[in-house]
Amino acid sequence: QALNPDNEYHFKNRLKSCQRNWAEVFGDEANIFAVSPSNTYQKFGELGGFAAIQTKLSSEEIEIA
Repeated sequence: QALNPDNEYHFKNRLKSCQRNWAEVFGDEANIFAVSPSNTYQKFGELGGFAAIQTKLSSEEIEIA
């Protein structure tokens, strides 16, 4: 039910705006991928990890076991 956009909760709250300013919470930086205590995901993204995964997934050389 929670993921159903037509349920009563979502229907009643569809016009409600977000109450959080995410730029204040996470910062204004454009390259923020995730926030974690060790910034592991941030470093992974900065070093091109997400782009590498996307490139690998879109290549034709994927072996499915």
